[in-house]
Amino acid sequence: MKQIQFAVVVVAFASFSFACGGDPLASRSQALEPGDPIGTFEVSGGDKVSEGSITRLVLMTDGTARVELGSSAVIDGFYKKSGSSGEGHLDFVDGTGTVLDSCDYRYDGKTLDVVHGPEGGWQSLEVPVIAFCETPPQCDAQALPHLMCYGLWSCINNGCQFQCHSP
Repeated sequence: MKQIQFAVVVVAFASFSFACGGDPLASRSQALEPGDPIGTFEVSGGDKVSEGSITRLVLMTDGTARVELGSSAVIDGFYKKSGSSGEGHLDFVDGTGTVLDSCDYRYDGKTLDVVHGPEGGWQSLEVPVIAFCETPPQCDAQALPHLMCYGLWSCINNGCQFQCHSP
């Protein structure tokens, strides 16, 4: 009985992380268009943050996303984009395709404005100096610019840092 319970936990975890039976990105990833928001976007330091509003949004080229809310809730999963380049709608989904949250957006190449939550007002998120990460591959997946040298991304204190190395 305990082995079966463990297997169920493993399968449940795998279903979120890997969609258990296929590539989770196969049905969720979409071709990126010029003007699509990719990278880390955060509320400016002095801006008022209400409970439930988005404080940080990380959108990666591989279709994964991280949404941090003013209530300290975090959503790690995938995103589905609809709409034209520069504005549209984002659904944040888990590995099974269940929508966990969503927002409308406008993006001008620098600032990402989102409408999220019951209040429905526009909120501006800006690109921070240091992009968020938990692992170095997340830096690559945000298509971050870096020095023109041979090197690798590091994730130090949840921040992307590019380090040049000799080949």
